[in-house]
Amino acid sequence: MLIIIKDIFFGKSDNSLIHLVRSVISGSFSSILDFTVLFILVEVFQYHYIISGIIGLILGTSANYILSIKWIFNSRNLENKKLEYIIFIFLGLIGGLLNLLLLWLFTEKAEIYYMYSRIFAATIVFFFNFIARKLIL
Repeated sequence: MLIIIKDIFFGKSDNSLIHLVRSVISGSFSSILDFTVLFILVEVFQYHYIISGIIGLILGTSANYILSIKWIFNSRNLENKKLEYIIFIFLGLIGGLLNLLLLWLFTEKAEIYYMYSRIFAATIVFFFNFIARKLIL
């Protein structure tokens, strides 16, 4: 058990299960940052939930990028780091647009509270991002 915990939190790994667990941890941290920014901007500063969602998404995605590069995926499919970064940002934009579309659909069309909508959207987009990054990067 201690070895498994050590493998998850420390050192390099090419194990897909460890990548998934690390992605869940990283995604959880990034989502908490995203949701906190969203909530504070809407509830405290009275910003529109879509604008707040964009700001939260940018901050959460930035945190996730740093954790992905430094901790989750130690091996790279691409040698060119500039190309890798461009593809990461492109995948992030697709995931971000999907996230905002789902946030809007769940909130406006399904009439779900915006924070619950964000949770549903983030869960769906998490799997899209993980699979896309695993296959492409």
